[in-house]
Amino acid sequence: MDVSPRFPPELEALIFTYAAYLSTRTVSDLLLVARRVHTWIEPLRYRVLKIEWCTSPKFLRLLSQKSPDFLSAHVSVLMLDDYTDFNIKRQAWLNSVNEVLKHCHEIVDFTLVAVACPVIDWASYTHLRVLTLSSIASQEFREMLNNTLTLILPHITHLEYSTTFLYRYLLDDQMVASQLPGLTHFMLSRWTAILRPQLRYFLLLGQLRLLVIQGVDKKLALLDDERLVVIPPCGRDLKLRWKLRTSGDKRYDLWEIAESILRLRRST
Repeated sequence: MDVSPRFPPELEALIFTYAAYLSTRTVSDLLLVARRVHTWIEPLRYRVLKIEWCTSPKFLRLLSQKSPDFLSAHVSVLMLDDYTDFNIKRQAWLNSVNEVLKHCHEIVDFTLVAVACPVIDWASYTHLRVLTLSSIASQEFREMLNNTLTLILPHITHLEYSTTFLYRYLLDDQMVASQLPGLTHFMLSRWTAILRPQLRYFLLLGQLRLLVIQGVDKKLALLDDERLVVIPPCGRDLKLRWKLRTSGDKRYDLWEIAESILRLRRST
């Protein structure tokens, strides 16, 4: 098969790079087209990373062998799925993960699924704008706050809680007012009605543009605020929504769905 260039290198690189950005599912196939294409596309293979407890040690070693500059420049979206109990294997896994994470300074979108939170140097993630937290118990979150998480909260613009454990502790007016000054989008993707009175703290934020609730609660309409968008459960859990969103499929992107509803509401 003839894979010699048909276009100028700059144009060809632009075409292949654009194709890879449109859908992460195409990256593995594009890497096999030709050596020159591999050079262009290989960094995009690491733009979106999912590291979970079953991630192969071989892949983690491959990541740790990348230069710090490579990881810093190219990893921008990360899901860390640490939904496991404490054991010796978990600690060894975390050690390998932390060797990778300590160099990923340019992450803008971080999803953490964890029962027992790993030790993360949040202070290095100054570019982080989108943060999703799931399955984390209140005590664990307090430990995260003590472990430099507060240093990056002022940078967060999009925050999603996908857990009921966090709510009682996190929906606190003092925390919202003092630690999330840049928050424009907030989502509770597992709704419980006992939190209804506390939503007013978020609606008082002048910079807040969108508050999304995924659930069913007719009394939310009493809040009478156009920024509040209620979406029925979509039948897709957080991990699947993340996979679809990062691969370019927006059908179950709750941020996109809520923004569309808000635009329609304002146009009528």
